Amino acid sequence: MLSAAVCGDVFASPNQEQILSSIRAVCGSKGCILIVKNYTGDRINFGLAMETAREEGFLVDMVVVSDDCALLDSELSIGARGIAGTVFVHKIAGEAAKSGLDFDEVINIARSVASDVKTMGVGLTACTIPAVGKPNFNLGENEVEFGLGIHGEPGIEKRELLTSDETVKLLVDKLNNYVNCENGVAVLVNNLGSTTSMELLVVIRSIVRLLGEYNVNIVRLYSGPIMTSLEMSGISISFLPTDETRLEYLDANTLVQSWPKNIGIANEYTVPTPQKPILEEEGSETDLYLTKETVAVIVQVCNMLKENEEIFTELDRKIGDGDLGINLEKGANAILEVKDSLLQKPVIGIFREIGKILQVAIGGSSGPLLAVLFLRMSSLLKDTSITPGNWAKAFEYGVNGISQLGNSEEGMRTMLDSLYPASRALNEGFEQGKGVKSVLLEASQAAQEGAERSSQIPALRGRSAYLGDRVIGTPDPGAVAMSYIFKEIYSSF
Repeated sequence: MLSAAVCGDVFASPNQEQILSSIRAVCGSKGCILIVKNYTGDRINFGLAMETAREEGFLVDMVVVSDDCALLDSELSIGARGIAGTVFVHKIAGEAAKSGLDFDEVINIARSVASDVKTMGVGLTACTIPAVGKPNFNLGENEVEFGLGIHGEPGIEKRELLTSDETVKLLVDKLNNYVNCENGVAVLVNNLGSTTSMELLVVIRSIVRLLGEYNVNIVRLYSGPIMTSLEMSGISISFLPTDETRLEYLDANTLVQSWPKNIGIANEYTVPTPQKPILEEEGSETDLYLTKETVAVIVQVCNMLKENEEIFTELDRKIGDGDLGINLEKGANAILEVKDSLLQKPVIGIFREIGKILQVAIGGSSGPLLAVLFLRMSSLLKDTSITPGNWAKAFEYGVNGISQLGNSEEGMRTMLDSLYPASRALNEGFEQGKGVKSVLLEASQAAQEGAERSSQIPALRGRSAYLGDRVIGTPDPGAVAMSYIFKEIYSSF
């Protein structure tokens, strides 16, 4: 691509002597082309070096790239900046030179690409120049900078933080004003520094879908940290109209390791969901249906999980991955969406449905574990009369399912540290002929005590198992959540 790259200090142009030394080092008989981004310091220093090199007898010329379309409508006399689209000039001009074209042919190709390529960027955070030690600009919690350069400077305007689709539409619509996309475009999605791979892929998906709607053919798609601004979080999008020659040069092999591979775009299509088997919602001997009061308890438990999401999340953040509260809230919302249908099915059908809802709505391991609890309860109650004692046995059967599926036991610092004590209290209470309210109180107390004991147990399962003794003193988040559920059931019954 390039025979030399001349570096100045961070975000500063190299001086004339550095540039001139590089020209002397790499310029052969066929000449040397300087590819310069349109910044005042760069133009002055590279221009002076070019003039000096010419005086020394070197064949040298300069191509200035000003692809930043954020400033194309600006009244600034210095014109648009050179940003990430410059790498298209590097690659195509470099390959043209390597192919053996003469000086004038290569510089014409370089200037043509520089004229056609356009870029638009957005920054979610500022960057910090090491010598300064603080961010170059400040952004509010829900603010972003649109139309920024690559030297840490602010953009042309601050905007409200938008979704990926909305942000991409603003950038792409701006690019479409200046780029002829009729014959297809090469697209570069540039990581400005600390944007994650996942975020880049989300942006790419938005671009592919939007250009599909616009009937624009993406003939090449590249992505990566190609032209960064230190640790800035953000992206820029570059469009280059293509032809056969440009594509040939873009596709040519290069030893430059950071040049990205073309991303293949698969056709997006929808696979129809297979027909689910029809399960008979057969009841038990009594074919019991939930009462309005029982449904109200379920609703209360779901609302409690939503209200305490931050508590569960904070606990899980200390010793896990911090998603328990969010996942339980998702499960609660999913159950609340079907609450009106809970009176229309037998109990076993409801448990089966709740199990299926939870395994889809709750991510990670909690979803499948809670799902097996309800699916097993449904399975056991199907073949027996529904009495308080059998409810307790069904719950125990479900808790055993969690133990088996999760390969865990009570005392391993999991939700079982609350569920097993509660299960024993339910069975013992009903066997002794106690009333439902009294048994639920004992189960709630047992669950809470189990959750508290978990704070003194080393973790043997889950992500907290990686933390060793650092978990001591903090109760297991899953056990705490289960104790909250039992407490809410007792309070609402």
